[in-house]
Amino acid sequence: GPKYNWYFKDFVNGYLIDVLLPMNVYLLFQLAIRKRIPVKLSRISGTAFVFILAFSVEMLQKNGVPVFGSTFDPLDFVAYSVGIVLGILLDFYIIERFERADVKR
Repeated sequence: GPKYNWYFKDFVNGYLIDVLLPMNVYLLFQLAIRKRIPVKLSRISGTAFVFILAFSVEMLQKNGVPVFGSTFDPLDFVAYSVGIVLGILLDFYIIERFERADVKR
């Protein structure tokens, strides 16, 4: 939270949620649609959905509309992108392994 005052204080208070939230939204989106549409299409759709959502929120903040916060920070775009990439990597390297193992049973 905002009272965190230990290691990497500025990163944790300013950017950690901007990395973790897009990553988790991507992964939850995959859980929601993965069984209904092909995996490749779900990955593309999930990436596009989270990218558009995150960047729209930041642009609204830039224009004075307080959505999930009220402060525009251009570095949030980098944090959102990192979060999306982390979600995709987790999808490719962890979730896909579980899915393959489940198919083998």
